[in-house]
Amino acid sequence: KELTSKGPLNVNMTAERERANANPNSPAFLQSNYIFPTTQQEWFNIVLPFIMMFQFTFNSTTDLYYGAQMWGSSQLPHLYEFVTRVNFPGFYWFSGVVHNRPHNPYWQMMASLSSVRELTFRLHTASLTASAFGEREMLAIETRDDTRSAERRPLSLQEVIDNYEMHGLFSCGSLSHIRIEYIDEPSIRFNTRGNPVAVIHHLQTYIINGFRNMGRNVHIELERV
Repeated sequence: KELTSKGPLNVNMTAERERANANPNSPAFLQSNYIFPTTQQEWFNIVLPFIMMFQFTFNSTTDLYYGAQMWGSSQLPHLYEFVTRVNFPGFYWFSGVVHNRPHNPYWQMMASLSSVRELTFRLHTASLTASAFGEREMLAIETRDDTRSAERRPLSLQEVIDNYEMHGLFSCGSLSHIRIEYIDEPSIRFNTRGNPVAVIHHLQTYIINGFRNMGRNVHIELERV
């Protein structure tokens, strides 16, 4: 029943669900750090406080669904209440809110984790831009000029907010630090009319002001990766 003293570590949910004999009721990250407790007292007094040091990384929506099984496990009572750090490096793969998908599953996951203080999510300029032409116009241009047909335009701030349901962040009551990582793809920048990174800075301001209007001071950090 001895915990290691390694300190904070990353729990990669992709590795968890892809391991042999994966079981959300008995996750590998627990087994690798201590002998599974035999009493509820050990679970609540030793293990759960230690879990507050972990960062949980979800690379895809498939990871989110596996994590949801873990949070709901009767063999891991109240685990979800002790998750304090979350990382969404695959956030930009979410294709957007549409009529048959009215919510962003990443924010739905966050809504179930009431103790998360630190959040990291990643954006990509490919998903922050769109074709500079309408579909019909682009088809016509493609027949004459392949290079011009690749031209893109930056999304507006409102388009980004709507696409990712960014207002969902404001329902996360314990957040104190958000790190927005972004990939500035050279080929996207080359083909884009305007600066595709500018909207990320506008988004940072939107989030800061949104929390400020709620009387909350949340630090928003930008980092190019």
